[in-house]
Amino acid sequence: MSRVEDVLRDMAAAVSDTAEHAMATALAATDVARKSKALRALVAATEGAAAAGSEGESESEGASESDTDAEEDRKGEGEERAAEAEEAEAEEEAEKEAAVLESLAQASPAVLRRISNARSLRKLAGEIGEMQSKMRRLASSSPQLLQSVSVLEKEALFQQLAEVLRAAEAPVLRRWYREAGRGEEAEQAAEELEEHLAGWLCLARRRVAFLFHAADLRGLPVPSSLEARLLRQAALVDFELTAHLVRSLLLLRVPLFAPRAVSRPGGKLAELMRECDAAVESLNPHSSTPPPS
Repeated sequence: MSRVEDVLRDMAAAVSDTAEHAMATALAATDVARKSKALRALVAATEGAAAAGSEGESESEGASESDTDAEEDRKGEGEERAAEAEEAEAEEEAEKEAAVLESLAQASPAVLRRISNARSLRKLAGEIGEMQSKMRRLASSSPQLLQSVSVLEKEALFQQLAEVLRAAEAPVLRRWYREAGRGEEAEQAAEELEEHLAGWLCLARRRVAFLFHAADLRGLPVPSSLEARLLRQAALVDFELTAHLVRSLLLLRVPLFAPRAVSRPGGKLAELMRECDAAVESLNPHSSTPPPS
């Protein structure tokens, strides 16, 4: 009896082990099926993305090719327009030259002589300006080459410069006393006031014009203005003192006698004063600032 029970227990254990093994096998098969399904889905998604990428690349290549073609077309059109503009400009210059030659052919000998003299003077002025520039550079690099200036000579020079600056300021002061000093600006109409301001600016520019003549070293190698020549000489002797006198006796005083509508910050008078200051700075023999045009 005990023998039968042992056999039955062994059979039950074997059946239990077989059932557990079958269950594990089923679970493993299910897991494998799930993983294979996920793998197939992943492969399908990868293939779809690759196909979409290839289509996008082909589309982008086509778009880039079309953009390149359009850019080349635009570049070609721009070159054609530039060539046409150059041809038109060349034709216009040729017409101008032909007109000049025709007018010269009909001109009298006296006119031709004046034209020739003007060309010679322009060429001579350019050569003198170039020589003066070289001499200024040489003098600034080697001041010992210049002849010494005595104290009396320097005093006389800057006294003359001070008189020139006061004389330049005097008409502005007289106009202020005659018009703005008596309060006529407030009583004028708009149009009259505008004409008055334009006239005042014109007067101020005329009175400081010698500063620009002195600063135009290339265009005016030897200016006809005595004030400009004196200013150049003073700048070579002592630029710091020259700039101080010009600013204190002229540039800082002219705005004091300007009408209120002109002396606003950022107005035309302020712009004129900046131009004058730049002209003075260009007279510095040790500065590389180009002269104002």
